[in-house]
Amino acid sequence: MIGLVASFVVFGSIAVVYLRGVRARRRRGLARPSDGSIATMLAGLTIAALVLDGPADTIADQLFWAHMLQHLALITVVAPLVVLGDPVRAFEEVLPMRVRRAAGRLEGELWARDGAARRTAMAGLAVSTIALVAWHTPWAFQAALANNTLHALEHLTLLATALFFWWPILTPGLWQRIGIGFAIVEVLIATTVMTVLGALLTFSPTVWYPAYSAAERAHGIGAIADQQLAGLLMWIPSGMLYLVIIAVLFVRWMDAEATRTSRISRAPSPERSSAR
Repeated sequence: MIGLVASFVVFGSIAVVYLRGVRARRRRGLARPSDGSIATMLAGLTIAALVLDGPADTIADQLFWAHMLQHLALITVVAPLVVLGDPVRAFEEVLPMRVRRAAGRLEGELWARDGAARRTAMAGLAVSTIALVAWHTPWAFQAALANNTLHALEHLTLLATALFFWWPILTPGLWQRIGIGFAIVEVLIATTVMTVLGALLTFSPTVWYPAYSAAERAHGIGAIADQQLAGLLMWIPSGMLYLVIIAVLFVRWMDAEATRTSRISRAPSPERSSAR
């Protein structure tokens, strides 16, 4: 319970800073996150607090499938919700002016050049894939289970790299820069990596993480069955979530194309302008 309270204090503080930034932009008459974006941001922070501490974390220390559920929640639920919350606009309002200007120059570079946005998206895919695979290697995972600091670093790394991955893909303006096809391919690659890792865990005849062997005595589930369930969670539900995000991207693209077509149809043609 103490851990859950501490987690809510941490993520609650982030929410307070975010809302302060939103109010600051409203007072200055600047574009700010919409009400829907605010709701997704707060939902993402709440889910992060719930899955990282308290009863959920206690179960995750004893059962591998519960630990895997934590990782999947951070990567495929929390990170997308936070990115959809449009946090950059809000947080930049509370940054020192020097940092704000540097962030503005970086953001302007990404928005100005398609190539820069695509390189950023590729870098996000690379680092998130490396983090996912590296932390699920037996020696790294076992080490994190044995050390609380390393365990916290594991979760922080997975969340941070997932945010980096989703940021150019889900942020309005940036995903148009990288292109709908490019964005969908990136998500499909991420889905494939998750699927392969999940399949390897599901069909492996040996236990990858011996630390969870005690689950058979404590919860009546064998270590292999525990591992298979974790692999299936990584394989099927996560793949479905990625497909949902692809569908969202496609709908966004359709809406953008419809808006663009409507503007073109309303614009006066050269013939009409010369006739006037």
